[in-house]
Amino acid sequence: MNPEISWGSSSLKSSRRPSSVTWLAVGVLILSAIYFTRLILALNLPSLPLLVPSWYLPLTGAVWGIATLLAGIGLLAGQTWAPTLSRWGSLVFVAWTVIDRLALARSDYASSTRALSIGAALVGAALIWWIVNRPQAKTYFGEDSL
Repeated sequence: MNPEISWGSSSLKSSRRPSSVTWLAVGVLILSAIYFTRLILALNLPSLPLLVPSWYLPLTGAVWGIATLLAGIGLLAGQTWAPTLSRWGSLVFVAWTVIDRLALARSDYASSTRALSIGAALVGAALIWWIVNRPQAKTYFGEDSL
């Protein structure tokens, strides 16, 4: 509840995590579990005709699983790098989603859900930016609120 004085780049850091940051971290950790599940399942796929290279599914599962795990833990722990990772990681995720849906996903299902997938990624990124840029979150992470 009481702010602690930090002698780093910020003058104040709150020890109390805002509930919005907690919920964001939980959501990011759920996303991490989904991508680690993708990794495990992709490594155990039977020989199927795929529209993407065989390394694509496990690689993206590992990359996004690790990135979201780090972001989720960092958000919960109040690490100063966590908001930056969350902000820019969300934009990279949107770019990857757009490229993935436009260039690689060629099934009828992917075509019919393309707009929803891209829209959900954009809404998720906007939500992340909004949460980590709120004054309470900036104080929690020790960022200057100017």
